Order: sequence, then C-alpha cells, then structure tokens
Amino acid sequence: MIEGQRDDEPGRIDGEPPPTLDQTPLAPPPDLAPSAPQQAIFYADAGDRADLQNIGEAIEPLAELCLVDEAQTPFLAGIVGRTGSGKSFALRRLIEAVENLAAVAGKTPGTRYLSRVVVIPIDAAGIDGDPAVAIASAAFAALERDRNGFSYAALADEAAHAGVDPQRAAAAAAERHDEISKRLEAERAARDEVEAKRGRLTESILYQTPGSPVAAFIRANRASIETRLRRFDLADGDSAANYRDLVRDLDSASAASRVGVVVRSIWAYGSQARSLAAALIAFALAFGVEHARGAVAADWLRSVGAALAPLADWLTAHDGLLQTARQILTVFGVLALALNFWRAFDFAALLFRGVRLLDQDVRERQRELDASAARLAQRVASLTAEAEAAAKHAQATARRAGGAKPFARAPGPAFARGPEAPAKAARSFFVELGRLIGGPGQTAIPAPQRLVFAFDNLDAMAPADSLRLIEAASTMLGAGCAGVIACDPAIFAGANDGEAARWRSEKFLQLVVNAETLGLADAGRFAARLIGSNAVVNPSNFVDTKESRLLEPLSQAEAALLTAIAPLAAGAPRGVKRFLNAYRIARLAKASRPAVALALAVKLSGDGAAVSAMETALSSGQADLPDPSGPPALVQAAQTARAANDGAISLADARAAWDIARRYALPD
Repeated sequence: MIEGQRDDEPGRIDGEPPPTLDQTPLAPPPDLAPSAPQQAIFYADAGDRADLQNIGEAIEPLAELCLVDEAQTPFLAGIVGRTGSGKSFALRRLIEAVENLAAVAGKTPGTRYLSRVVVIPIDAAGIDGDPAVAIASAAFAALERDRNGFSYAALADEAAHAGVDPQRAAAAAAERHDEISKRLEAERAARDEVEAKRGRLTESILYQTPGSPVAAFIRANRASIETRLRRFDLADGDSAANYRDLVRDLDSASAASRVGVVVRSIWAYGSQARSLAAALIAFALAFGVEHARGAVAADWLRSVGAALAPLADWLTAHDGLLQTARQILTVFGVLALALNFWRAFDFAALLFRGVRLLDQDVRERQRELDASAARLAQRVASLTAEAEAAAKHAQATARRAGGAKPFARAPGPAFARGPEAPAKAARSFFVELGRLIGGPGQTAIPAPQRLVFAFDNLDAMAPADSLRLIEAASTMLGAGCAGVIACDPAIFAGANDGEAARWRSEKFLQLVVNAETLGLADAGRFAARLIGSNAVVNPSNFVDTKESRLLEPLSQAEAALLTAIAPLAAGAPRGVKRFLNAYRIARLAKASRPAVALALAVKLSGDGAAVSAMETALSSGQADLPDPSGPPALVQAAQTARAANDGAISLADARAAWDIARRYALPD
C-alpha cells in the first residue's frame, strides 16, 4: 500500500492537478464531518503519524513477500537503522500493508496472495524472562483473539498442548467446544427471533411501534379518524385501535377483496344503509309524483269513481306544485346518494392511506430484517461448521487423554505455567504449530495460511538480550511463519566488530531493509512536508492482487548474470541466498536490472576494497560508469553487467542502482 505523496510545499500534493467537480470527494455528513485540522505546534516522536516520507511505498515489496505463497518459510527480515531513523514507523506501515493486502486478497478470486493471515506484533520492551516463552505467548494470544467473529483458538490449544499433559488438551478442547456451542445457540436464537419478527412485522408496526408512520398519522389525525369512523358506527371503544384493525384487515386482503371493501362501504354500514334507503324513498316518491301529474292520471282517477274526482281536479289544478315536489324529491335522492358515495370513498381513502404507510414501513423494515437474517444464517452456518470441527477435535483429544484425571483449564497457554519447562513447551508449541499450518488436510482444525511476526522496540533492550530474542525467533519460527525485526544493526557488532555484525546479520536475517534509506535524504524537504502536514493526502494505492510482481520468473539473461556475479556477492551458500533474495525485491524498482545486480553484489560482499572502488567509479564525471579499479571479482562483475545491459551502463543508472542496493544492505 502506498501512502499519498506530497510536494515539499505545504498544502499541495505532488503531481496532482487541481481538483475538479467530478474529482472532489463527497463530504461526510455534517454530524460526522471532522473539524478542520489544526497546524501542529509540537511534533511528537510517534509511529502513527502521516507518512510524509513515502516509506509505505518503499516497504510495499516486503509486505508482498510476506503474503506470497511461493516464498519459502520460515524467514526473518530486518528493518535496520540507527535510533530515530524510522524503523518503528516503517514496521507499522508494513503491518498495515500486510493486513490491507490480506483483506483485499480475501475478496479477490484467483489471487496470488494469501488471505488467512495473522499478524503478531511483539513489543520487545515488554518481554520479561525467556524470549521463547514471550514469542510463543504472543502467538497464542493472537491466534485466540476473535477477528470478525472468528478465531484460531482451537489451533492455538492444539499446538499449545502438543508437548504437555494430554488431559489438559482434552479439557481445553471440551471447553472450546462448549464455548462454540453456546455461541451457536445464541446465534440460532437471534436468527429465530428475526424470523419471528418477520412473521409478525405487520402487527408489530401497527400495535407495538409508537414511532411508525402509521402511528404518527393516527396521532396527527385522531379527531378526523374518529369522526369518520363514527359515521360508519365504528367509534365504539378506542377509535385508534378500531382504525388499526381495519388497516390490518385491508392490508391482508387481496386486490379483489380491497375493491370489495370500497364497494361494501356503500351499503354495509348502518349510516350508509340509511342514506341509501332515504335516496330510494326519495326517488320512488319523485317517480310517483311524476306519474300523478297530467290528464292521464286525472282521467284514471275520475274513471275509478266519483269520490276521486275532487282529487283529480286538485292534481290538475296544482300541477306546478307537483312538479316542484318531484324536483325536490329527486334532488334530495341525488344528494343522499352522493353523500353515501362520498362517505364510502372518503372512508376507503382513509383506510388505503393507512395501508400505504404500513406497506412502506413494512418494506423498509423487511429489507433490514432480510439482511439481518442473511447475516445470521451465514453466521450460523459458519459456527455450525466450527462446532463440528471443535467436536471432532474434542473427541480426538479425549481419546488421547484416556483415563487421566480431569481438571479445569487455566487461562492462557500451557507453556506459561507449570510443571513443564516453559521454554521447552514453548518450542514444542511452535513445532506443532508449524505442522498444523504447513500440513493442509491433516487436521480439521481451521488454520491460518501465514503468521507474520513484527518485532519492535529492540532498542529498549540490552544488545545481548536483543540478540537472544532474535536468535530465539530464528530458531523457533517454523513453516508458515514470517518475521520482520526492527532493530539497530549495532546489536550485531558486539565490540565494534564490523565483520561479526555482517556475519550475525547474515545468520539471522535472510533480507535486510535499511530504514535510513527509506525516507528523505534532505532534512529541509522533510521539514517542508512536516510543516505542511495538514495537506490532503492522495488516496492509497493498492497492489494488483491478481498477480504478484515478485512472482515474475527470472529470465535466462538474469539467471546468467546472477550466476556470474554471485561470487562477488558472497562466498558461502547463505550469502548467495541473501543476494538472490535482495535482488528479487530490488529489481522491482525503476532502475537497470544489471546495474542493480552489480550494486547489490558489491554492497552485500562486505569487501571494503570493492565498495571503495565502486564509490570512486560512481563519483566520476563521465556519462557512463567507468571500469572500477578494484578486486578482479569486481572488474569481472562490472564487465558481465555491462554485457547484460547490452552496452555501457549510464552513470545515472548506476547511481540509482547504488541507492537501491543501499536499501537492502546494512548501513555503512
């Protein structure tokens, strides 16, 4: 992972154009937006500050090395430098890069990087006693620690009890199985509760959620709702409860039934039936009055009998009055019918408004419950598999324990307490841990793919204690383990013995990164960046997790070149391996590869005459690197590098390669 690059001028990012509207990142919500950064007036010596020297970019290849499966393990790498050179900062950036790269690899199908990685930070300042026990205890604690609901506690228990009382292992395995079973039951109960909520979601929102939209609507329109329900003779008791019941019934009805609700509201309630009856009576009377008018009705009355003749005469004489009565009755009937329809549709609209609010709230809460149910189902499936593996492990350890007297498991690893020798038990722990990690398919216990140990604060220990810690790490770490140590190279020198320092570093460290070359060489540029540390940092750049640059195979030309130059770099197999390891990483830099190979061979050789001759050649004023006047091995290596470069190596390329070689060698 590469930190954002900064220009030397405060507040401006190197190489970045002025932001446009499309490039400007979205601002966080006002309640989450951070306050404007304040200019620091005092600079603390802490390792969690912004990367103003782009150390993250230089440390990235080492992070990749820790996560590629093709890297042989165990190995130890050193980030070396004097006190204050940025070792701890570089180590912290390395840890962040490893964790981020592993997280991205876990989401990338077909990646070349390992994703199940456990980073184990070890603070040397807190070590008291045998360093082997301290390293093993840190590994045990890291494996037992819960990460996103998952841990490698069963693996830690299995490895910790490899060389101790089998009954202790059986007790620990049984306890672990019980713990996982309890967690599984809790997750199942949570899942069942979510399913129950999904089943009664409508009733819960209507009757048990005071803050729901339906409840808010009822509170805001309580008087209107009560009035409308009273018109339909539904106001007995609590009108709000009656309204909720109606909304619930309508929500559960089908589309045809909902249409039926609207139609039935025309006649199915007492007040509506009365208005319909009044309209029918009015229309019937109007019909009768209309037929009582005119000569036909009068003649019929007279033909019936002489007694009805006066009525016929009255009807004929008051024809206008009858017409007015017919009109009044018709208007009354129409008004009664219109009132009935208006009340029916107003009542239905009130119910449908509640149904719409209910459906909207149900959909939103349904999405949340569906997401929760999916997460819980996945969690239950994971815990079920974990519980089955723990049960098998508990059965296996119980069989090994036989009929030994049981006792409760004490907290922490077995090698941290008695009666076994802690150092011996700690080493047995790592032996078993390496077997479990390095042997897939041999055990049902989930295991990480790589353990990355990060040792810091060795400067707080006496040099002899630091050496003991490094030696313990070198001898204990097994298959699947990678270690990175931040230390001062002076601890390797002893009584100012430079050759001993080189020998010891080669013995313990398969790769060295010089922290003094990672930052800015110009203190003025660093001061300018420090003053402008409030500047916006570019987004972090992540490596391509599909393909690792470290896995690029050596070409035939590179293989021939390295074979020819290796005698200058080292005279022993261990030194040759360190030379090849350093070249694998150094060649990723932007420089001529033959020049990088030559510079690395000179820097790692430890030959003072070769180093002096190379520095003299680099200080020449020529355009190309001249033939160094030094040991024959150097002259031969320079000629081989020139041939591999298809011509002379420019002085600029040679100086760039020399700077790169200094990065992977002990400080001068």
